[in-house]
Amino acid sequence: MNNETVIKTSALTKRFGVGHGITAVKNLDLEIHQGDIFGFLGPNGSGKSTTIGMILGLIRPSSGSFELFGRGTEQNLPSLLTRVGAVVENSPFYPNLSARNNLEVFAHTIGGISPDRIDGSLEMAD
Repeated sequence: MNNETVIKTSALTKRFGVGHGITAVKNLDLEIHQGDIFGFLGPNGSGKSTTIGMILGLIRPSSGSFELFGRGTEQNLPSLLTRVGAVVENSPFYPNLSARNNLEVFAHTIGGISPDRIDGSLEMAD
């Protein structure tokens, strides 16, 4: 079994507000390997979505760093995210489009996704 490190954070921190008044995530050190099952548990406001947002590049960390698949994300994040699937908070889909059309929009945005891959995804989801 491959023991590749999929996600690694080092002192990952996010503060919000004027003068950085609210600390949502503080000094998070985390290491998740391929095959691990990991879940964030906690009450609203405990930093779960903020952490995922930072790892996906949607939220800029105040300090600290993170790696995906053993690589730093400073220059590599767009290419690394092609190996990641995530739904944060609400499903980011267009309700007026079909499932196929939604996938085509996202495939176009990401680039490099073949129509065959969309077909396979739709088949898998039935």
